[in-house]
Amino acid sequence: MCIRIPKILHVVISMNVGGAEKLVSDMVRHEIFSENQPIVCCLDELGDLGERLRSDGFSVYVKGRKPGLDWEVISWLKRIMKEEGVEVVHAHQYTPLFYTVPAALFAGRLKVVYTEHGRFYPDRNSWKRSLFNPFLAKGVDHLVSICHATAEAMSKYDNLPKNRIQVVHNGIDFSSLNPLYDKATKRKELNIPEGYKILGTASRLNEIKNIPMMLQVFKQVRESREDVFLVIAGDGPERAKLEQLAQDLDIADWVIFIGMRFDMPEIYPLFDVFLLTSFTEGVSVTLLEALGSGVPAVVTDVGGNKDVVSSTVNAQMTSLDDQAAFCQNVLFTLQKEKTEGIYEDIGLKKQFSFDAMLHQYVGLYTS
Repeated sequence: MCIRIPKILHVVISMNVGGAEKLVSDMVRHEIFSENQPIVCCLDELGDLGERLRSDGFSVYVKGRKPGLDWEVISWLKRIMKEEGVEVVHAHQYTPLFYTVPAALFAGRLKVVYTEHGRFYPDRNSWKRSLFNPFLAKGVDHLVSICHATAEAMSKYDNLPKNRIQVVHNGIDFSSLNPLYDKATKRKELNIPEGYKILGTASRLNEIKNIPMMLQVFKQVRESREDVFLVIAGDGPERAKLEQLAQDLDIADWVIFIGMRFDMPEIYPLFDVFLLTSFTEGVSVTLLEALGSGVPAVVTDVGGNKDVVSSTVNAQMTSLDDQAAFCQNVLFTLQKEKTEGIYEDIGLKKQFSFDAMLHQYVGLYTS
């Protein structure tokens, strides 16, 4: 029996490049929705992924939300819901949820799915959320977390009903990884000489990603072996500070900031070790992509990293406050032979595939 896919609206803060935003973009583009194309509403700004969706013919609306509480957002969302014939609204993160619930109610009590993709650091209780969220949750049909740690935080800090929160892990399309291409040419493009090992990451350059720790670890690694470069893909508000920190640590000649990239499947296989030093994480899409590219990883023991690491033998986890242990794990991993070609990690692919994630969300949309 063929399942009818309802008209879906994704509500996000923006479609700047990030894990949650990439997942939204990939879901919108999936062929299962081709006959009833989803739409996207950005509360603040369009972003690079939003521009790409628009250029490919998808409907992406942008509000340009005012600072503080912008009550106009509710009527704006309601109008779009009614004009587009929306049946299911998928809010990604708390701010979109706050505006989505009343808009969906006024538009005719539409079904609402809420996914919490990550947490602030440090997490703390808010008396406003504690009082208001139980009422807000009554307007949500499905409360979703992308990992078990985030689900616990949603209950503990946001006072959302724990028995209603279900975990749907982020997933990626593993078949899009490990393309055939000239690795030597790509390496030359990044200005990395032959014979050097590459530590790498792909991340939004903001405070929560804790890139200063990564730079300090890299400095320690270079004290043990000098044949290493650090490649940092991504952009964000902290980039200038991080470039200055690399200068201050006297490692700038071996740290390469390559900015926003849309060719990461060709860059991951160049890495000898993938690094993730975040203060907090949901389920990192870039971590999944690196592991799926056959790259071993060293990550901090936060958020959903534990869910990922438990499904693979190709990653190590280190306490957030133990920089020395993180460095030792990097050095140990550099000594091992990296998997060449397609890394067949059955546990990882089974638990974090895009199709598995999409199947669960379609079940929520159509239930």
